Amino acid sequence: MDLKNINECMELKKFWVKNFKSLRDVTLEFPTRLTIIAGTNGSGKTALVEAFELLTNTIEWAMGRTTNPFLKWWGYDKVVWRHDENTPIILGLELEYKNKEECVKEFCRKSPFKPCKAPTRISYEIYITGKEGRFQILKESLRAQGNDLDVSIDTDKGELIVIMSKEAFEKMFKDVAPTLTLKSDSLRLGIKLKAAQEVKPLITKCVDFCTLFHVFEKDLDDFVKIIREQSTSEKIAKKNIRYFSGYIAWHLSEIINAVRKFINNITIIKDIDWKTIRNPQTLTRQDRLMPDASNFVPFLYTVTEGIISESLAEALKYAFIGVQDLRLSFGVTEDGRVFLKLVADGVTLTPASIPSGVLKTLIIESLLLRGASVIVIDEFENSLHPELQQFLMDEFRSRNAFVILTTHSTVPLDYAKSVSEVVILRLEGGETRVYRLGREVEEELEKHKMTLSELFESGLLEPIKLGSTYESL
Repeated sequence: MDLKNINECMELKKFWVKNFKSLRDVTLEFPTRLTIIAGTNGSGKTALVEAFELLTNTIEWAMGRTTNPFLKWWGYDKVVWRHDENTPIILGLELEYKNKEECVKEFCRKSPFKPCKAPTRISYEIYITGKEGRFQILKESLRAQGNDLDVSIDTDKGELIVIMSKEAFEKMFKDVAPTLTLKSDSLRLGIKLKAAQEVKPLITKCVDFCTLFHVFEKDLDDFVKIIREQSTSEKIAKKNIRYFSGYIAWHLSEIINAVRKFINNITIIKDIDWKTIRNPQTLTRQDRLMPDASNFVPFLYTVTEGIISESLAEALKYAFIGVQDLRLSFGVTEDGRVFLKLVADGVTLTPASIPSGVLKTLIIESLLLRGASVIVIDEFENSLHPELQQFLMDEFRSRNAFVILTTHSTVPLDYAKSVSEVVILRLEGGETRVYRLGREVEEELEKHKMTLSELFESGLLEPIKLGSTYESL
């Protein structure tokens, strides 16, 4: 699946973290595509952003693209819960695969197996450690459900579990073994994989259809035995069961590929490196924006192919209040480095003179232009005036982007379309707690004729914060 289809066909529904910094056991659900996470300093907002970053870095490490992800925090003991190196950090996500015709076609585009159906729900969980300075993936589990098939694989147990409806099973064998039917309404298959070690870690490029097919081939006798026990036929040809195991291998390989691409396409913005952005940079192709945006100029050049569109420049006018004519382009130094050139109402600004708010707007707009499975922005309000915050939040909605932004300001709360877009973090007993706002908050807003930020600042929520107004996830 390409980047465009990943963004259109897969959506994050749930994310969970255990034992990372103050996030001892945190689960976030996403009923909306824009989520505003508010909390005081130290409540765990940045830790949550860094949990997404750790997940993407883990995939990068598994693919051999980066070193120990914990080095940036000066070691595993600095980030694991209560500094206990014997405790693993757990990261997980649940994805919805859209059951739209175009998405099913994309999933089945290269399938040699018929009939082909896409899953509707995918969950992935990974256990990692950095004990004694050594980064390790301890365990992975992947499960895909929907459309008459439930497949899961656990690398720690070395176990494959398949549940397939009777209808789907018999359709699969309709042409090759039409008399093969099940005794019950579904096939339930559980196999201890002899070569489970060959699929560790799951989320790397090495685990493809051929790898999985080879692993399952070593357990083909078990496939035959279990299916024979649950079918009405005493004689089952191995070649038919090989077709079945091949289908499961292909199905899993496509899901692994989709999950890996989804995670790889999560983009984080935090601690922006303004100095580097304002300096000329070597022009190399950059398909991924670094969290500190230090490679932003070559990234923007890659995304725009060197030509800034009028619509992109037009969006910057919201960051440059009062400017009528705004032109943005790239300049090149004598030694071949590239930098941003901005002309506002005929006045040329050097890179060092471009306001941070303009640059941050441009960073966000470039991500919307490129597309990302999830955009996570830490301290969204920094360098952005209130009207610009509102404009960008409207941009997120109009582009149907999936965005998670954190803030210690109450200003973005007033631009929420509903309380379902808002999450509150609080530090209680040394650990981060997650709260949602209930319907009672909307009633309070109507009753007191207040904005959400005013209601928070008034303290009127405090008497009922432990009641039904706050629903702990």
